Amino acid sequence: MAFQRNRILLLASGIGGLLLLLVFGLTFLLPVDHGSANGHGYLSEGWVYRGSGQLPVSLRPAEFREFGPASCLECHAESYAGWQRSHHDRANRPLRLAAREDLAPFLISPAVYEKDGERFRLQRRGSDFFIEVRNRAGTVTDYPVVGLLGVDPLVNFLVALPDGRVQATTLSWDVHKKELFDSFDGDVRMEGDYGHWLGQGLNWNANCAWCHMTDFRKNLNVETLGYRSDWFSQGVTCRQCHPGSEAHVRAARAGRADVLPQTLAIEQVMGNCLSCHSRRGELTANRFQPGADYHDHFSLSLPDQPGLYFPDGQILDEVFAGASFKLSAMGHAGVTCMDCHDPHSLALKLPAMNNALCQQCHATGLRGAQVIDPEAHAFHHPLTEGGRCVDCHMPQRVYMARDPRHDHNFPIPDPFLTLELGVPNACSQCHKEESVEWAAKRITEWYGEGFHDRREASRARARLFAAAHRGEGDGRAILDYLGIENNAAWRASLTGLLGYAEPLPEVLRYLRAAIEDEAVLVRERAGGLLAVLAPDDPVVDRFLADPARAVRLATLRGQPALAARDPRLREDWDEYLAINADRPQFAFILARQSLEAGDLARMGRYLRNAVRLVPLEAEAWRQKAILHAEAGQAEQARNDLRHALSLEPRNPSLHWTYALFLAENNDLEGAVEAFYQTIALDPRYPRAHYNLIVALGSLDRWEEARQQLRHALQQNPRDPDLLNLRRWMESRRQW
Repeated sequence: MAFQRNRILLLASGIGGLLLLLVFGLTFLLPVDHGSANGHGYLSEGWVYRGSGQLPVSLRPAEFREFGPASCLECHAESYAGWQRSHHDRANRPLRLAAREDLAPFLISPAVYEKDGERFRLQRRGSDFFIEVRNRAGTVTDYPVVGLLGVDPLVNFLVALPDGRVQATTLSWDVHKKELFDSFDGDVRMEGDYGHWLGQGLNWNANCAWCHMTDFRKNLNVETLGYRSDWFSQGVTCRQCHPGSEAHVRAARAGRADVLPQTLAIEQVMGNCLSCHSRRGELTANRFQPGADYHDHFSLSLPDQPGLYFPDGQILDEVFAGASFKLSAMGHAGVTCMDCHDPHSLALKLPAMNNALCQQCHATGLRGAQVIDPEAHAFHHPLTEGGRCVDCHMPQRVYMARDPRHDHNFPIPDPFLTLELGVPNACSQCHKEESVEWAAKRITEWYGEGFHDRREASRARARLFAAAHRGEGDGRAILDYLGIENNAAWRASLTGLLGYAEPLPEVLRYLRAAIEDEAVLVRERAGGLLAVLAPDDPVVDRFLADPARAVRLATLRGQPALAARDPRLREDWDEYLAINADRPQFAFILARQSLEAGDLARMGRYLRNAVRLVPLEAEAWRQKAILHAEAGQAEQARNDLRHALSLEPRNPSLHWTYALFLAENNDLEGAVEAFYQTIALDPRYPRAHYNLIVALGSLDRWEEARQQLRHALQQNPRDPDLLNLRRWMESRRQW
């Protein structure tokens, strides 16, 4: 009898609701183009710390002098004044000696903070600034502070590392309390963790800079993971939102008023906003420009991806407002960011604290909005807490320890859903001294039984998401709800949710039909799912030919080898892998491609990159071992698996993989011990009993094999593989 692998996983990469699994043995055919303009793996020289100074305001000084924000001031003084000192203007900036507010953290005494065994001391030495860090081992290192990130309510320090990396520290400055704090307070992060301030999760080049700078280019060396990043200017300036501004400035200086910046359609304007104000995956090498199609450059994260939203769509993790707004009734009705926010100062156009902002629509019925009398609706005085629209319909959730952010999904408080699914509700967030049952009773008293009738559809949808994310997805129920949902973002989320359900024939029919859906978000998730569930279906080819890059790449993530069919697909796929090569899951994909191309040296470099990014993640070492084993590098695979087990000795999956490795390398005694360890940690671990019995039989330890099989059949009497084992043993007269 042969050992059963049970589909050892190489990688999980989210597409819609489905975690697309690139499975052991999957073939990648396409090598990435590793060429570069300067012969060192970078597209340009870019920036690297050279012993002193700050991040430059611009790395293109001549261009900045000609087309920077000052070039707009003469004619657009009012807009410039609104933008100046806004969050956009100051999103990323050098630490300036002349700005007392920037120096404030360095002036307190003592400028010291300690957390989880690390000690931080802020120091100024002439015109340079440093954070002296004593780590848990007692080693003291000076990190140069080269810039500041953010304005209010907190500021993060940017420190430079020698290879061009810039890190955003979790050591932060509270601008109101005038004190240092940790922006992930309560979350223990060890050096080597992805989310430690020296880890890739806090790398500025990859995670922060594009949205805090203007025309930023990451400029990553795919093989070494070094950076030579480049930018037009720090902060978010005029040209980040206004395409064609350079030609407009040239014409204006020549006395011509006939060359204007490009006028954008509202969907293009919203795409500009969402390019930063949304949680999204990057599809191209920082090539988004204002006016471009969002879906050609980004893949929007939605509630089908677990851990980002509560089941009813309220914000859970840090998702940056954009998708929440698309999920909302207001976003669906055509309301835009600029209806509430001034695009230059970012301030609200009308006060929210007296409900004037919301009443511009809800007092008049504009855009079909429900006409509301705030006092009668809220049962609170309009100028008190609970009487303001935003108190109930834009509840706040705190991120980075001290940054409360409003939910742009505009949820309706529903204590009954709190009782059922544990989602938050604004009533209980305010009335902390009262029970959820108290809040539910009040809701019924105020709004009557009709409240439940109006809420039933939303509650039913929330139940679908909750069930799917706990492994109980119901394909038919999801399809039924898709029949009544008209919000594209919710339809896309529900489409992705089908990845958690059984692939019924009607699910496949829906996915095929979704190629005709006008919403890119829906086609994106449908294409990715269909490529996994039915890769030979002819409709997959239509998804691969979709005009939106997000749809094409989602389909390729399901079946990467299909990129070989078309040069444009290959170009899409190569660029996608290259810009994301500093994420561990993409390093593994690149390693797999190198293995299939027969380039074991390059495979090794990518595997080292992957574990360098997450050195404390046992799963990464397990995946590294699998590829080494496939490459015939058994000793390296053995060492990697042992290292993984040292990191997580009680992880049954690691013992299972180690047992399979030993069995395939003819160490059956060792394999039996590892299978026993797997079962001890998880008695129901899939296929562990089966493989243990096969190994015992191969060693002629038949009495043990019989005992294990009897025990396994008691737990799973109808398991076909176990029944086959019994017939095998009977044929050998060992039963």
